[in-house]
Amino acid sequence: MAMHRSDRNIIKGLDHRNVEATLVGLKTFMSDSHWVSLSNPYATDIQKLRRDIKSGNAPHQKELAQYIVASCLLHCSDGWSYLGRSISALLRGDPHIARHLAYYAELRATKSLLASQGLGVFNHHHFAVTGVNSAVQLSDSTGTHDFAWASLDYWSSLAGSGALFTELVRPFGINLSQWFASVGGSAKVANQAQSWFRQWGMDLKSFPADRDARNASSYQPDGLPEPWQIKASDALAFVTELWRSLEPSANSRFDIIDNHIFRAAVEAYFKGVNGKSRIQKPAEFDRFIRSVVVPQNLGPVAEKEIIRFLKWQELPTESLILSRSRELSKSNDNGAEAVMSRATLLLRTASGAASNLFRAVGITEAQVAFWSNNLGRSRGLWESAAPATLSDLWADISLQLDEVESFQTKYTKSKQTFYRVGAELHEALVDLGSCERAAIWGASP
Repeated sequence: MAMHRSDRNIIKGLDHRNVEATLVGLKTFMSDSHWVSLSNPYATDIQKLRRDIKSGNAPHQKELAQYIVASCLLHCSDGWSYLGRSISALLRGDPHIARHLAYYAELRATKSLLASQGLGVFNHHHFAVTGVNSAVQLSDSTGTHDFAWASLDYWSSLAGSGALFTELVRPFGINLSQWFASVGGSAKVANQAQSWFRQWGMDLKSFPADRDARNASSYQPDGLPEPWQIKASDALAFVTELWRSLEPSANSRFDIIDNHIFRAAVEAYFKGVNGKSRIQKPAEFDRFIRSVVVPQNLGPVAEKEIIRFLKWQELPTESLILSRSRELSKSNDNGAEAVMSRATLLLRTASGAASNLFRAVGITEAQVAFWSNNLGRSRGLWESAAPATLSDLWADISLQLDEVESFQTKYTKSKQTFYRVGAELHEALVDLGSCERAAIWGASP
């Protein structure tokens, strides 16, 4: 169903300054370890919004606008939690549950990303922040899933979505806008980003093939006609790749995946300009890469390393997360991994959008520590004191990935059974399902 023209006009006209100014008003609540006022009626009873509308009462605009803005980080955090549970299910040999949970991770990532732009996706009643502490109801009355896709699809077509993406992704510590400044700017990269948003959110579409695949995992009994079974060795390899792609560094909170996105963007940009791929025009591609890298003045060692990476001489295999994200979610082969990959990429983007929004208004990591500290304790990431640095948050994951590698070295693929995974990697099963870590290091200001 096409989005109402009036809704498209509202979304197109959203002013980020209204979102930022509304967020500023939440600082006083954060100082008391709350996101919104304790008197905000929607904080404890979001169904009141629906009741107000049905009874003809005007929603509380200020409280609703503040709810939407605060939700951008919280939807993101919840999305990472869903992805973590999805990983746990995959590592127990349950791809149906893994796909089901990954779908909701993708949905939450979308709701987070849209909320950071001022769009509140609810159930049949949706709102946009059109002024400071002010929200208007949109005409669309479709359900959460359909409206989330329609909004993502339309927002992705706007120039602002691509511009946001090129600011968020920071390969080798430099955002995409700066990387492409020497070759005419980031416009073509922004166009590619717009298509990526649609690709990464494809499971939200109402097309029968996508919806049927989700429903098969969410509502139908497994085993009719045949159970969906996966190999433990494949699950371990995928989860390892997923976590490796999320490793933070001093350069970027998502260093590895940002680098792979950069390489894909360089190739797409080159093909868009030249009409040929890097393989078809290797000499021209080499010159193009150098025209992108050399102006950054990174020094000979870093420059050589990055050029080798972009020419596929270093890490010559495409990120499994990127390649899986292009696959369909059918209930065979890699369907669960495909949805998990798209959710991961959307969550990475939503995390950057939330973090940028909070930093833009001067909210610091310390001011949201009430959230991250409580999240870490409640999910068992630490006992009392939170880790001091991002590397500390990553340390447990790195250790468990080493354990997985030892396990895979010890056993041939045929002997890497889910029984042995449970018996010998029980600590890894816990830690590798703790994606709340990525929420903390990725979405915090």
